[in-house]
This record gives sequence, structure tokens and C-alpha cells, in this order.
Amino acid sequence: MLAVECHLHRKHVPPWCYISIRDPDQIGKELAPGEGAIAVLDALNTSYPGFLLTDDVGDVETGTCGCGRTGQVINFRGRGPGGGLGHCPVSIERYLGSGTTAHDEAAALVKA
Repeated sequence: MLAVECHLHRKHVPPWCYISIRDPDQIGKELAPGEGAIAVLDALNTSYPGFLLTDDVGDVETGTCGCGRTGQVINFRGRGPGGGLGHCPVSIERYLGSGTTAHDEAAALVKA
């Protein structure tokens, strides 16, 4: 659960979270504005990881909603290519210090 849906069916991001939309081809690059891979930074998270790159695709808006809430509103568009392949924390731990990335393995799994 990330967002709270208002009566206007808009999904509001809580103020302790930040949604970053990333370029799917260059995950290190943040898009503003634009549609891309959804990454979440949770400032209240007390365990690893506090920053998650999801397999979801969407965009984010900032401003005041018709319901009166302010802040980020997230618009989910669907799953990205290779959805579910290698972005969970268990998979990430395998790559720490190995020189291999989850993105490399995802491409190999899609070919298989």
C-alpha cells in the first residue's frame, strides 16, 4: 500500500514518501515530467531497503487536488517490461559487490 485514494479516485502519496519517475533505459536518470519506471523513497522505513525500484510504470503530478490535498499524486499505467524480474530486496542482495545487476539477469530470463 503506497497511496491513499480520495473521493475523486486520485492516488495521493503520503508526505513521508517521495515518488521518483525513472527512465526505463537509464534507471539512474530521473524524469520530470514524464512516464517511466516508478521508484519509491520512504523516509520512515527503518529496514532495508528504504528506496525501491518497482516494476510499475506511471507518472506523478504535484499540486493541489480537487479534494483539497496537496503533494504528489501517482498515476499507475501498468507493469514495465520484465515485470517482477529481479527487483525485490532478496534479488538485490545477490548483486551487492558482484558486478552483475538485476537488469542484466532480467534480460537473460526474458530470453530463456
